[in-house]
Amino acid sequence: MAVNRLCAQRNGALQHLLFATHYNYVMFHIDQGGTTCRNNAAQKDLAMILDNFMSRARASIAKRRQYNRLIAEIDSFSSRDLADMRADRSEMLYQVHKQIYG
Repeated sequence: MAVNRLCAQRNGALQHLLFATHYNYVMFHIDQGGTTCRNNAAQKDLAMILDNFMSRARASIAKRRQYNRLIAEIDSFSSRDLADMRADRSEMLYQVHKQIYG
């Protein structure tokens, strides 16, 4: 899932970064001690950390959506449908979890 928007605003020494996803909002507060960042390496490190965090969050959200979609499909089967397929609901749920999350 892609991030919808990134809002950054500076209020004195405090910088607020708001990452807005579809349903969730995560607020980061970064105190720069009242001065601007003196070296670009620190800014790059922070950018890399936040980029890594957002990439992992997007991957996690995508996995959760896929998992929820498969669970809903399994839950939509009636007991008769499962009997016709000779399938066990709990085993199917286990296999879905194993497939998505390893």
